[in-house]
Amino acid sequence: MAGQYANPWVIGRDFNVILSGEEKFGGLPVLYQELEEFANCLTNCGLLDRGYIGSTYTWWNGRTDGACIFKRLDRVLSNQKMMEKFLVYSIKH
Repeated sequence: MAGQYANPWVIGRDFNVILSGEEKFGGLPVLYQELEEFANCLTNCGLLDRGYIGSTYTWWNGRTDGACIFKRLDRVLSNQKMMEKFLVYSIKH
């Protein structure tokens, strides 16, 4: 699937899913099948996460008590062609 795209491309958004247990604090236990499905999707699409500068988590459920949950849901992904064209770039959150 990733080979279909010859041009550099990038996508950024709230994906509403995390890639690892370290990207979540609080709430119910992490469902590793969900993590695996998202990771496989990124691999199949040839997308890479270059990371970002800022807070560990990009989303908070707004609660301050024991029901407080933090997650990293927002991310910017790009294909290898984009990374080759723009060797240095940074995302700030």
